[in-house]
Amino acid sequence: MRIFVTGGAGFLGRAIARSLDGQLWRESGLPYPNELTVYSRDEAKQFTMSQQFPDVRYVLGDIRDRERLEAAMVGHDIVIHAAAIKFIPEAERNVLETISVNVTGSLAVLAAARDARIETLVGISTDKACAPLNTYGMTKALMERAYQVGLPDTRVACVRYGNVIGSTGSVVPVFLDQLSKFGKVRVTDPEMTRFWMTADDAVRAILHAIADTRDRLVYVPKARAATMATIAQAVNQFAGHARTHGFDRMPLRPAEKLHETLVTEAESLRCHGSPSPSSTADYMHILPASENSPYEDAWTFTSEDAPRIGPENLIHELEKLRESGEL
Repeated sequence: MRIFVTGGAGFLGRAIARSLDGQLWRESGLPYPNELTVYSRDEAKQFTMSQQFPDVRYVLGDIRDRERLEAAMVGHDIVIHAAAIKFIPEAERNVLETISVNVTGSLAVLAAARDARIETLVGISTDKACAPLNTYGMTKALMERAYQVGLPDTRVACVRYGNVIGSTGSVVPVFLDQLSKFGKVRVTDPEMTRFWMTADDAVRAILHAIADTRDRLVYVPKARAATMATIAQAVNQFAGHARTHGFDRMPLRPAEKLHETLVTEAESLRCHGSPSPSSTADYMHILPASENSPYEDAWTFTSEDAPRIGPENLIHELEKLRESGEL
């Protein structure tokens, strides 16, 4: 099996490269991949990644270049589309570029996967795509809709999840930077909640989407959540600061929600599975918006109501990231 990852020199791409030790692939039941190709436009990130993962194939290119994408994709079985402009403030300051990369670029990946006869294409989405308030979320919502239209001979899916602990641009490296500069972190609201999962959890969700045989679904893991106060406490303790609850307050940023949503009420009517503790499945599956809603009971899955992660769990994951060189 040959795997192709757009934006693969980032945090998720490195997690996929680390997964090639086989454990997560054995859990998924998928064939062990014999080649991983990283496609991205940042040569510095590719060079740094190549020092850690020299057996990975690296290709420089922009996802908006459909012809180069297709030429690079040919011969691969699976495409994981992770490339995007993800920083919310930067996306708001560069709206047209964000639309160009996150929407036009995602359509180019879709077309290239079709023409390269890719077996399965998985787009990486975000909880920000649920009832979106910011440009990043809106563009990801459009990517989801486009991918749920599908392709004739390529199976297409999306995976939607929240924050990955320690990922680039997430609050953990931001908090660590603030601690080093100011001695405490800056929190908009200590009761603000966010969905959190580990890098391995993110890879597991992607492998679940690849292993499934159904088409045009959005796969949503039953993620846990934490308050900003819990994250601040965990980061303080991880960094060795005595003040486990030390933080400054700052105003809520524009287009920022107090709580995030992974499944809206409207989506729940076409969602197989639920976040209920009585449901033993690890994932929910959202049908395309163009299809009839087969379910009658409406619900929402928000970070305010999700099972909570304690600071000790977060600290354990941060220690693992430090050992792997990610922090």
